[in-house]
Amino acid sequence: MWRALFLVLYLAVSAVHLYGCLKKDQTVRNITKPLLMPLLAGFYIFAAPSIEWMVVLLIATSWLGDLLLMLKGMKWFITGGVSFLGTHVLLVILYLRNISFSYEGLIVALLYILMGAGLLRTEQKWLKRYMPKPTIWMMIAYLAGNITMNLFAALQAVSSLNGGSVLILLGALLFLASDSLLFMVRFDKKLPFYGQHFNVMLTYTLAKLLIVLGFVFG
Repeated sequence: MWRALFLVLYLAVSAVHLYGCLKKDQTVRNITKPLLMPLLAGFYIFAAPSIEWMVVLLIATSWLGDLLLMLKGMKWFITGGVSFLGTHVLLVILYLRNISFSYEGLIVALLYILMGAGLLRTEQKWLKRYMPKPTIWMMIAYLAGNITMNLFAALQAVSSLNGGSVLILLGALLFLASDSLLFMVRFDKKLPFYGQHFNVMLTYTLAKLLIVLGFVFG
């Protein structure tokens, strides 16, 4: 009962938040965004067969990152990124225990390195139009952390292919998509619809739900 309640509330609040993003209603966004991760944590606590407190902690670091990104100013944006980097580190630690290195894993790693290098280069070219080099490299370092988390999620899926690891990998990819879009949305206010906050938060809310579902059913 409780897990269903928290899941329904998470989906409902996510829908309202996305509506606020679509309508560019800052009040709705400010009210709903701080509720997302606590509701997701509640779902996990009641749904998981046994609670892994590191999962609760990574949800908490994401919640802190959400709050920090709501504040105005580059220092809060960077601090929020540090909090989300903590989320990625915790995820990698959780993935590591399920990874056994193999030739298939090596191929996956090479593909991710190529994909990551291309993405980082693209983001670097785009960001240099909006900020000085030291700030750019901090952004690129954060994105590299997300790509690394994705790599280990893929290695986990290759090593232990099941419904949970596939859900986590899909969530990780959406998390990367959300972060990549966020950089553009944050600094370029003239982007068309596909680059607006709606898409950042749609991919983010789905990403976090899929990752948590992966830990519940894995």
